[in-house]
Amino acid sequence: MTPPRARSEGWPGIDMNELSLSAAGAIARWEPGAAIGRVQSSRAWALIDMGDDALAAIEARALGTALPAALADCEAGLAPCPAATVNKRLGALLTLTAGVGMQEGDRTEWLVAAIDALKGVPLDLLDRGVRAARPIADHPSKIVPLILAEIKGPWRERLQRRGRVRKLAALADAPREDPSPIAQHRVAPAEVDKLNGLMRQFGLATRYRPDGGQFQLAPGDPDPAPAHETALTDAP
Repeated sequence: MTPPRARSEGWPGIDMNELSLSAAGAIARWEPGAAIGRVQSSRAWALIDMGDDALAAIEARALGTALPAALADCEAGLAPCPAATVNKRLGALLTLTAGVGMQEGDRTEWLVAAIDALKGVPLDLLDRGVRAARPIADHPSKIVPLILAEIKGPWRERLQRRGRVRKLAALADAPREDPSPIAQHRVAPAEVDKLNGLMRQFGLATRYRPDGGQFQLAPGDPDPAPAHETALTDAP
């Protein structure tokens, strides 16, 4: 049976059940799904750290539908909580810390500032912060700092994860007018060797030639001669 909707004495419209619902864990905590796990364990994810966008784009395209699914999951984990819900959660917590001695004008001013400070917060993180702040916040000025101290880490992690997935999605969707990054950027022979070394390190069959072309190694084929040696051999 749903409990009666209690109202705080002295502050009409403040629903004290907002705290009890949050404390009971009514809002499910968001967790990364399988698509995010696949993307994060991919070679494309590691190549972003290495700053190699050309190779990351190749690997990102190989992820197929996992990439848009991971991006959708990231966006779901960062869906902002409506301001009205933030107002209800914080209003109930404010009543517990300030009692009835706080004037309504001061209360409204505090809520406006607090809602702005928590703008964009996902609902499950807001509830997590409220649960952490409720037992120890003994003054209104402590509420928002306590909430942020609890959730800023996971919130930042979600934002960073979404940023990386967005970058991979952009790389995968980028036009491929010239499939060879070497031809496009006129990379020196030493850079060709470096790129082929990375391909070998990650177990990829693609190899690049000094002229900017590329080819696929068949099973058992030897690696091509280093590009800088080829350049010396071809010199007049």
